[in-house]
Amino acid sequence: MPTLTALLSASMILSTLPCNMQAQDLPGDGPQYTSDGNLMLPTGFETWVFVGSNLGLSYKHDLAATTAREAARADPQQFHNVYIARSAYSHFLANGSFPDRTILVMEVFAANGAEPKNILSNGVFNGPRTGVEIAVKNLHRPDGKTTPWAYYDFTDPSDPTKTRPVANAFPDEACESCHRAHANLDNVWVQFYPTLRDRK
Repeated sequence: MPTLTALLSASMILSTLPCNMQAQDLPGDGPQYTSDGNLMLPTGFETWVFVGSNLGLSYKHDLAATTAREAARADPQQFHNVYIARSAYSHFLANGSFPDRTILVMEVFAANGAEPKNILSNGVFNGPRTGVEIAVKNLHRPDGKTTPWAYYDFTDPSDPTKTRPVANAFPDEACESCHRAHANLDNVWVQFYPTLRDRK
């Protein structure tokens, strides 16, 4: 068992680490890729920092971003629960920006209004998970693309309650260009996430 002196020494070392440390300097929650440049599904993201949730958001009909894929998000309504890697969040708190190798995970859940014990009279809750999508900021993408942010869908097309272990990035015109045009901070919808918005 560590002695009190050893614990205090470790605490002093940690307290001297620079607050503007980049995400790639911190272990455990940076993006991992296959040899052909596909992103691997990060493990344990459910324990990362929860930044916010939305229910049934959809773009205005006259926006170019309103593709058939995006329009389908709001019908039926789904919860989008968003998490950020802990190292990236620490950097954001200290600097107000997202470092290289930031990961944001969006878990999608059906909005259920009925449950087995039939006690609800109103409202909806997170039902079965129906998708997992991920955004990654990487200034040195292994797939050869030069846009900093890439977007991935890990949802198993044969069973949306399951995930695939790896995914390739969407074309920029499918996701990145919309985020760049309408998100209010570095491609991230900070305006929708109180844990980021109120600390910006």
